[in-house]
Amino acid sequence: ASSITEAISDAQLIVYAVKPQNVEKVHAEIRRAKYDTGNVREDATLLSVVAGKPIHSFVEGSGVQRVARSMPNTPAQSE
Repeated sequence: ASSITEAISDAQLIVYAVKPQNVEKVHAEIRRAKYDTGNVREDATLLSVVAGKPIHSFVEGSGVQRVARSMPNTPAQSE
């Protein structure tokens, strides 16, 4: 996919795995996909692995009503 809008088109699950400072940018893209193009399913679930952001901020920011959170307790490392 070349954009967030394209990547989440008709997705049942949308995963937020970004740094907290980038959440607002992603919210804007998802709102655009939901309200301008209708590419977000009404039954979509948003899964957040973003630290430090309350669940209600995802509902309000993205417009997606179903939100779940997962907080891994093992640091990720890539080489």
